Amino acid sequence: PFSGKQTKKRASPVFIPVAAKRRRAVPRRTRSAHKQGCSKRQPRTPLSLHSRQRTEVKCVAPTVKGVTEAAQILSTGNVLLIPTETVYSCCSTVQLSDQDKSLEACRNLASQCEDIVDSQPVIAYVRRSAEISSVLSFPRKAYAVRQIDQTPSQPVCFNEGEEVVNRLAPKIWPGPVTIHLHIPNDITNIPSQLLSAFQGSRYLGFVNPAHPLAQRVLSEVEKNRLVVGLPARLRKGFVTNATDVCHHFLTFPESGNGTIHVLNGEDRRESFSVPTCQYQRPCPTSMWVNDVDRVVYFRGQKDSEGVCFDEKSLKKVLYASRKPSSSQASQWSESKRKKMEHHDRVITAVMRKWSFVDQRTS
Repeated sequence: PFSGKQTKKRASPVFIPVAAKRRRAVPRRTRSAHKQGCSKRQPRTPLSLHSRQRTEVKCVAPTVKGVTEAAQILSTGNVLLIPTETVYSCCSTVQLSDQDKSLEACRNLASQCEDIVDSQPVIAYVRRSAEISSVLSFPRKAYAVRQIDQTPSQPVCFNEGEEVVNRLAPKIWPGPVTIHLHIPNDITNIPSQLLSAFQGSRYLGFVNPAHPLAQRVLSEVEKNRLVVGLPARLRKGFVTNATDVCHHFLTFPESGNGTIHVLNGEDRRESFSVPTCQYQRPCPTSMWVNDVDRVVYFRGQKDSEGVCFDEKSLKKVLYASRKPSSSQASQWSESKRKKMEHHDRVITAVMRKWSFVDQRTS
């Protein structure tokens, strides 16, 4: 027999899984609804992305084909951002022969670019100063000067405002300076969004950008349409590259309305490899031509850096206003040369009655 202390064997532990109790699904209630015993809270319906019209941005390549496409975009009344030597400009086209369509185009431009432009009058973009005559009708008057024997000379018909533009524009255009021309009250085919008020009169601003890409687009647009626009400006400042525009509308897709096209000036292709927006800001100086009072006002701020419009440019403008227009007398006959000399003599005598007022602040 076994001798010794007998020990009782312990049974090996057995783990029996216990079924977890199922919790009864209780509807979630707000604290106030639970206290008041109200019904359960209705879930919020997510805001549909299609309930608001999102802005779509399309970039246009700076190629010959892209410039033709950009001109077609403008001719159809759509919005296109064009690079200039100052900043990007939000542009569209109007047809002054149809006032209703012009008003609609201006409203479309304002609604699509309401978040990237300032609330200021729209500016007209032209390729040369001669295109202003196709937009505005300048009524001509007859002028004559007294000769030595106190008899009037042969009269010469011209418009003073048109002559001032023809003399001053070649000294500052192409360039960023805006020239505002006085609009008589009898001209009613111009939309009010294009006009700006100064001293109780209406003015229409014109600018001739020097950037070759902008010049090429303006030359491709239909002749019966006028390109209008405004400098593009975001919350952090003026638009100086296409990336800022795309980033803005991707971040704030509801800030615009419809489709906005951007002519990418930073894309170096073909013959358009030139710097864009080199001034990084609009020109602070503008000219206002008042043919009623025979005064030319220089408004805005003085360009301390002398980049856009310096004092040397101002002297050129003042000198050009009183200098006879240059004529190719070598290619004309003797009779035509004398006729043109008399024509320049009469116009210069009238131009000497004009005054120039510098209202710029430092």
